[in-house]
Amino acid sequence: MHKSNFYIKFSIFIVLFAVLNLSAKAEYVEGKHYTVIEAKNQFTIGKQPEVVEFFYFGCPFCRKTEPLVEKWLKTKPSKVNFEYQPAFYSPRITWSVKLFYVTKVLNKEYELHGEIYERYFSGKLQSRQDIYDLFASVGIDKKAVNEAYESFAVKNLMKKAKELTKKSGIEGVPSFIVNGKYRVSNSSAGSPEKVFDVINYLLKKR
Repeated sequence: MHKSNFYIKFSIFIVLFAVLNLSAKAEYVEGKHYTVIEAKNQFTIGKQPEVVEFFYFGCPFCRKTEPLVEKWLKTKPSKVNFEYQPAFYSPRITWSVKLFYVTKVLNKEYELHGEIYERYFSGKLQSRQDIYDLFASVGIDKKAVNEAYESFAVKNLMKKAKELTKKSGIEGVPSFIVNGKYRVSNSSAGSPEKVFDVINYLLKKR
């Protein structure tokens, strides 16, 4: 009897272990937690492995997610490339796209990204002078800002932003593209915090 009970308990343990292991592997489901981008629309900006965030400076959800992005950047594997990518789905957000690419041309995109959110939502990014003040805070003068705003580099990058936004298939911001192939958002992941768990999962997926 004792031996029989042992085998029954052991069998139950094995079944439960298999079920739990299967559940762990299937924790993130295609079509629910993330979407596979159609092959013809897949893209990368830099080197893989790569995570790209589509954002809009006027988006309160992007602002809320930014501290989590900065936290994740400190813990991500060093080999993982991260890129900010302005979403360009409407003429009304041209200002956001252009401002980002000005920061990029001036090599200040990472230094100023969070600051732009804070200034915009506190009403301190309403005029060209406000823009000058923003860049002055990191040692960039008015002349350099004006030259960047009128540069062909910024114009070309803005054109590319429209193309990438369309190819990505995003339906809102913030949205993240992993390895040019997988799309995940705060809503699909379940929360801004969980989106990075899904991203980490997708980085290991081929």
